[in-house]
Amino acid sequence: MIRTMRTRITATAAMSAALSVMVFAQADPFEGTWKLNVAKSKLSRPLQSAVMTLRVGIDDESPRQSIERMSLEIVTAGGTREGIRYTSRYSGRPGGDFWVTDLVSGKEVPEEAVLKIIDDNTREFSRVKGNTVVATTRRTLSSDRKVITAHETVKRADGTSIEEVWVWERQ
Repeated sequence: MIRTMRTRITATAAMSAALSVMVFAQADPFEGTWKLNVAKSKLSRPLQSAVMTLRVGIDDESPRQSIERMSLEIVTAGGTREGIRYTSRYSGRPGGDFWVTDLVSGKEVPEEAVLKIIDDNTREFSRVKGNTVVATTRRTLSSDRKVITAHETVKRADGTSIEEVWVWERQ
């Protein structure tokens, strides 16, 4: 009887450990490489192409400590290459050492990336310069996990705003 109980306890512990490793090993649904569907997007300027790569490390115990790394490379209609990269926590507030970097020049942009997890299928990314939000993008993941629709509002220096919709397809 004691031997059977030890076997059950050992088997249960092994299954629990395997399950926790499986759950921990599951990738965040936003993680991956995404290609812009230019035809379905509604942009303020014409683009040839764009690729966004997201790497996400979710901390299940403290989601605000979770980290996202994003790299965005754009080719304009005129063939000019542009891009940004950032690493930031899902804290929902500015602060820390998480800055936006221009991919072409390699220099830091004087903006911070501020991230929020809204729910399992929605994330919000804001670019903050000083204490002012200069752009906010709400990314929503489709139920089949193959498309991100990103609604972006960019504030211009003259006080007007630009509204864009970016449609990203998983690669």
